[in-house]
Amino acid sequence: MVTGKTEQAKDLLPDLITNYAEWEKERRDPNGFFWQYDNDDGMEAAIGGNGYRPTINSYMYGDAKAIATIAGLCDKPEVDAEFLKKAEATKQFTQTQLWDKDAHFFKMIRRGNTPTAEKDMKLLDVIEEHGLTPWYFNLPDRGQGYEAAWRHVLDPQILRAPYGPTTADQRHPAFLISYEGHECQWKGPSWPYSTAATLTAMANLLNHYQQSVVTKADYLDALRIYSNSHRRPSEDGKILPWIDENLHP
Repeated sequence: MVTGKTEQAKDLLPDLITNYAEWEKERRDPNGFFWQYDNDDGMEAAIGGNGYRPTINSYMYGDAKAIATIAGLCDKPEVDAEFLKKAEATKQFTQTQLWDKDAHFFKMIRRGNTPTAEKDMKLLDVIEEHGLTPWYFNLPDRGQGYEAAWRHVLDPQILRAPYGPTTADQRHPAFLISYEGHECQWKGPSWPYSTAATLTAMANLLNHYQQSVVTKADYLDALRIYSNSHRRPSEDGKILPWIDENLHP
């Protein structure tokens, strides 16, 4: 997109299609929904755990859209149409099944032993930061009210924190900031990896959606919080540039 040179992308198209097919084989259930372990999402010991997560479904939506675009560059309309159809199916699942109309947020559904059973298709009761991932790929349809999810990022009782955002709703009984036991816990600490994804998603919201929930000032505030997190005092009192895996929010 920067250079206008498309040769490498075109060369990679067969490999990207093969990679996508492997994801479908390993992480897509007969009901058509993608699932993932929280650990393999880089979000270990999360409150929500494993299942049909907004993350993996957003990633596969983004993959399908990218493959369709590259197929268009290669003058392969059949492949273009096939992957646009895949992207649309994943989008519709994310919007119809993972959107909590009461909480105004994308949540996850835990995967059971019978993944097509109706009893398993229940949204979990926790708001987790990764529910903002769909905007990283501009997945949510515009003008349908999904933008209301971003109110939670601005609320100091939910996700907002001085060195946040927190990775989970601070009001939830399983919210925890602990440095004992499992080394990587996504139950509350602020993770720069996740914050960076949220900042990109927020930028997409501002650039590509008509909404009144988040302002440019809100984005700048979030970026300042992120920047101010990258510091650590040394023993002599000097402030060092520092990026760690997770932060106490």
